[in-house]
Amino acid sequence: MPDMGVIDKYVSNHTTLAKTDQNVYAGIISQNVDALKSYANDMGVASQYLPKVQGSTGDYFGNAAKLIQDGNTTLQEQQNYIKDQAISMYAPFANRIKEGMSVKALASPYVNAASNLLENQDQTAFDLSSTTGYGSMITKAMQGDGQTPMALDKFVTSIKQRPEWLQTSNARNSLMDTATQLLRNFGMVTGG
Repeated sequence: MPDMGVIDKYVSNHTTLAKTDQNVYAGIISQNVDALKSYANDMGVASQYLPKVQGSTGDYFGNAAKLIQDGNTTLQEQQNYIKDQAISMYAPFANRIKEGMSVKALASPYVNAASNLLENQDQTAFDLSSTTGYGSMITKAMQGDGQTPMALDKFVTSIKQRPEWLQTSNARNSLMDTATQLLRNFGMVTGG
């Protein structure tokens, strides 16, 4: 009886990437795709920054999982490649990433600030691999000028400039406090 690794490799080398009726990868390839996607998400690397395998169609994750299945690479090698992409993308945090920290963990001050300002915003909604929205804002803040990340107070100011922030009670309270202070400065309001 041959071992399952030999059978898996044979099947992988003689078939194309199979998908289920729900258009997701199946079997071991699916597990590797999920592992790579999860790792890329934790490292804040969007799929558009990962190359397609030369001479193939489909996305990086599916092709990389097939190469793993074929025995041409390993999951660890692919994760190291994603980590290297994160190191170059998030240069101000390169040493921390090299030490093993995820970009997701390093982004937590920015994510917490945005979540608090926007009130009850689900922190999982801040997708660092997104090219738009708050996830993109956090990514750009972490990238900073290439040497230094954006200061947290400057990031907070950029969140407050978004129209969504004006819909929060946080914004209403802040604006009311500012208006009250102005009126107090002009002597139109007394008391504390």
